[in-house]
Amino acid sequence: MSFKLPRSIPQLLMVSLYLGMLGALSACATPLLGSTPCLPAPLQISPTTAAPGSQATISSGPFPCKASYPSGKTYHLIFGRQDQVGPTDLGDRPVNHDGSFRATITIPEAALSGQAYIVVQGSTFDLCNDGGASCASYVVGLTVVTTPNT
Repeated sequence: MSFKLPRSIPQLLMVSLYLGMLGALSACATPLLGSTPCLPAPLQISPTTAAPGSQATISSGPFPCKASYPSGKTYHLIFGRQDQVGPTDLGDRPVNHDGSFRATITIPEAALSGQAYIVVQGSTFDLCNDGGASCASYVVGLTVVTTPNT
């Protein structure tokens, strides 16, 4: 005599396993279905206007919830402009356990004047899964000037 599980039991086990894996992969406490996940604090940049070859500091405060990152967590930074060919890879930078972050970057020498942006990859923002229709990026803008302000 053999025992067979009802058809719904394996499906329920798979759903439970899937939901458990989602919770383990989250950088924040697992949100309830339909709730907003805990996202990193907004990015800031100083100065907001910089010349090619000069430095700027990008930073953010700690998570606004009880979330944390594991030791060794990094963000990947990319400099770009909409009308300039190809973004510039600025490399990986460490992130603190509480989600706070501070990195000094050098504005690429080839950067053209105008509005530019720094994309920060590796945060909870990257987990957006709505088909790309309304996903936000973890990004901060700045103005590149090639002539000194007088």
